[in-house]
Amino acid sequence: VRDIERSGGPRALRGLDPLLTEEAALFLSRSGAVPVVTVVVNDIDDAEADRVLARLQPLLARLVQRPAATGQVPTFRPLQVAGINAASLRVTPSLELTYAIFDGRAVVSTSPGGIRRVKLARSRLLDNDLFAPGMRGRFDGASSLLFLDLEQLLALGEQAGLGEAAGFQALESDLAAVRAVSAVTRRRAATRTAEIFIEVP
Repeated sequence: VRDIERSGGPRALRGLDPLLTEEAALFLSRSGAVPVVTVVVNDIDDAEADRVLARLQPLLARLVQRPAATGQVPTFRPLQVAGINAASLRVTPSLELTYAIFDGRAVVSTSPGGIRRVKLARSRLLDNDLFAPGMRGRFDGASSLLFLDLEQLLALGEQAGLGEAAGFQALESDLAAVRAVSAVTRRRAATRTAEIFIEVP
């Protein structure tokens, strides 16, 4: 908060509005070591990209200058990922944030591989037959969409090292009969609704 105040207070926050108000997606994907978390924000034009980067870079630079609680000194470096310019911040030995703005999107990921996955993607969520069957004609006016492929999600939990935890094992057992969950939510002036589809093989 102090960094944002020093960078212009409410004006600095308004400069980040595109990251908070445009259509956005958060997804988890497998990698060689730990799951990768990636956020994609759509409809970021060049002018907005310049403003967002102008606000992000000083804040990240201050974080780089501040030693972390682990004793790791965060390092900030430019890099190229799949032919595009990106920037990466190593916060701790196990956490790296990489961000890039391209093709009208802002992408922030816990790995450069997340940026690469978005840049090189050739398929869409709608190409997955498990996503929202019977609800695809009712996305207009939706405030959010949720899709959980339970087989993949539980595999990510195993990859993250949760497989030996009793709570995770119980959850895995409870969800074994469910293939996927999709949900569409809508928000109106005084009401919120959710339509949920559970795929059971």
